[in-house]
Amino acid sequence: WNPMVNAISSPISNSPWHIELTDNNMSQIQEMIDQVESDTDSKSAIIDAFRKAVLTGYGFLIVTTIQDEFTGEAKIVLESASHIDSIALDPNCNTVDGSDAEEGAVVNYISLNKAKRLYGDDVVPFAYPEVECTIAFNQLDQWDLPEDSVAVISYYRKNERGFVDFYKICGDLVVQQIELPIKHIPILRLAGNEIFEKSNINFNGI
Repeated sequence: WNPMVNAISSPISNSPWHIELTDNNMSQIQEMIDQVESDTDSKSAIIDAFRKAVLTGYGFLIVTTIQDEFTGEAKIVLESASHIDSIALDPNCNTVDGSDAEEGAVVNYISLNKAKRLYGDDVVPFAYPEVECTIAFNQLDQWDLPEDSVAVISYYRKNERGFVDFYKICGDLVVQQIELPIKHIPILRLAGNEIFEKSNINFNGI
């Protein structure tokens, strides 16, 4: 399928990439956008997500932050989800890009040893994995837990104030909880070909 995917996605990869706001009153936001584009390889992330949408019907971009190695400050980065199965987006959202989602989650895995080193021995039950974590998704084929690993879940949910609450969950512990100063779930969906299955809208690729 690669030749077909390349033929569809290459026009996008060859295009110049820059987001520019036409409203002169939004210069501060424009500066932030310019900074994100210069600090991270956002073009590659967008192209990768687009290729996944062409191939499978879905691609996802995640807006997150990393710590600047020189200043120690948080900076915004745009990432493409390496595995589309690692994303769960509000099934009730109606927009193609998922901008009206009320919740969403990103699931990754780390080794059991690393989880204990980062968050303590009580991050999982004593008899783990024979005894499952309180928050477990092993029954879902989408999130099949690799051997000697622990799921790390980044969960986003809109609160009553209209902002987004972020929870980082590892095993039995909520290791981070914070209200983010944003009003949209930071997961952007790129959709492929729209189809109808049993009266529901879905998307497929080539």
